[in-house]
Amino acid sequence: MRDGPPCTLYCFAHAGAGVSGFRHWRTGTGPGVTTVPVLLPGRGGRRREPRATSRDELLAALLGPLADQVADGHPYALYGHSLGGVVAHTLAR
Repeated sequence: MRDGPPCTLYCFAHAGAGVSGFRHWRTGTGPGVTTVPVLLPGRGGRRREPRATSRDELLAALLGPLADQVADGHPYALYGHSLGGVVAHTLAR
């Protein structure tokens, strides 16, 4: 176990998926990790929002809220599966 605040793990699903695939990660990652599944616009609870149809639209929808969450200086990591990996990589850049 590590000292200090837990690492927040932001999880991005593959194309066509919602956040339900990460529901068991909250208990499976242990006390040093806080899992935060990221819901894309147009899916699940954000279904009333228009889906992003370009990389720039997706970045605009995700970057601001994510930047606000990581501004506290606590450790974090981005994880993505398939297309979610592309999203995570693009956000990290």
